[in-house]
Amino acid sequence: MGRRGPTALAAVLAALGCRTPAAAPHPDSPGPPVVASADVATPAARPTLEPGPDAASASAFDPPPVAAADTPSPPAHDAEPPMAGLPPPLFVIVGGDLMFHDQIASVAREHAGDDPAAGWAWLLRELAPLRRRLEAVGRTVFVANLESPIAAEREEPRPFPPRFNGPPEALAGFRAAGIDALTLANNHAYDQHREGLAETVAAVEAAGFVHVGAGDAATARAPAVLSERDPRVLLLQYLWLPSPPRDPADDAAARVAVLDERTVDEVRAAATEADALLVVVHWVGEFQARPLPAWRDWAERLADAGATAVVGHGPHVVGPVERVERDGRVVPLVFSVGNLVSNMGWGVHPGVPLIPTGDSEFRLEARTEALAVLRFDPATDDGAAARVAGWRLTGLWMVPLWLEDNRPLANAPRGPLREIFPRPLPWCLPEDPAAGCFDGASERWCRGRLELLQTGRDGVLRTLWGADPEPLARCPAGADPYAPPPDFRRLAAP
Repeated sequence: MGRRGPTALAAVLAALGCRTPAAAPHPDSPGPPVVASADVATPAARPTLEPGPDAASASAFDPPPVAAADTPSPPAHDAEPPMAGLPPPLFVIVGGDLMFHDQIASVAREHAGDDPAAGWAWLLRELAPLRRRLEAVGRTVFVANLESPIAAEREEPRPFPPRFNGPPEALAGFRAAGIDALTLANNHAYDQHREGLAETVAAVEAAGFVHVGAGDAATARAPAVLSERDPRVLLLQYLWLPSPPRDPADDAAARVAVLDERTVDEVRAAATEADALLVVVHWVGEFQARPLPAWRDWAERLADAGATAVVGHGPHVVGPVERVERDGRVVPLVFSVGNLVSNMGWGVHPGVPLIPTGDSEFRLEARTEALAVLRFDPATDDGAAARVAGWRLTGLWMVPLWLEDNRPLANAPRGPLREIFPRPLPWCLPEDPAAGCFDGASERWCRGRLELLQTGRDGVLRTLWGADPEPLARCPAGADPYAPPPDFRRLAAP
């Protein structure tokens, strides 16, 4: 892809503050295209995203006395800058599945304008403020799971049993919207056959992504580099199956990395080469919010082998955050962040009875998602102000998301365009229930939507931390209910 003039994609990205695709930089972009956002230089003086008193005194993985989303104060953006002379922190954002349901593709087309990639970037627009906040403090890398081939169609996509295939412009849109790395080892990797997986790997590389979890014999199980500068952060990714398949005999054939007898040695070797090692696992278990014993066993084995953190996706719902201590290290186990872009829970709307079925239609939990934000800070040597002795995982921010969907409004005569997109769940109750609601919605509908969001928020926080959250407080004057306050709870000292 060559250079493009002003397009719908450029207009969307300019409005959101997003980066343009590495493969197709906009002529007006300030400088060369960014391939690894973690290596972007940041200003010398930055605000910090430090936890409040309650969070600072607790372990990073214990539920706070007041749930993070309930903090009755607006987000702080002007706290003290980092210690002079120290490099800024690195934030690794891990999101869930990018899925290619028919309605998702339709919404992307409707919001694309004259550039097909713009609609796919539009889907992630409400996450841009969160990323900008992190980039004002340090460097960022955003990792998500590509739950579909991007390949020539060998099998017709279908809704059930689901079989996927996505367009190349989706990759351009996701890259432009701020996703830097894609995990590829999942149960839909072969939806367009093994040849389609090879084409997907090539398409992902051409779009400028770091990728991990699939490739030929030399690359499928190799770690990807998320940050080459200090800290050096490596990423490994695997698919969990009850009975892992054997790799093809042809070393050039595409395959995915599965959890098997080789994994522990691979994790141990990668951990010796990095300041931090993130291991992401795609579990297979529809709507399984409670980790299976095999999942917990594997997560602990990965921690034993040297993983700095283990983050999962695959069940399409959020799972709990647990912790283990290994050799003086506190290792977070985030069992599932759920989806990121999907059309699950499509029947959950104000006024519709929630009647769980075997699929996702009326599952409220299928409309809740999360981002796991891992924070890495430099460690100083004997308290020296500017001497970095290493890097540590210092905390975790779980950002609950809600999958917005205006289906009833869009289906009405002369209704608005269909909208489906993830956004942070509210951390406080707006005075006006229409705040953040869809255009054209009645006050009654907006109140019902806010009730759904509160119910979803309570459920996802309860799942994440294993404790009942406090009720939402009214928003302070001028606060944005969809801009969650900082909640980086620091790790307990070894």
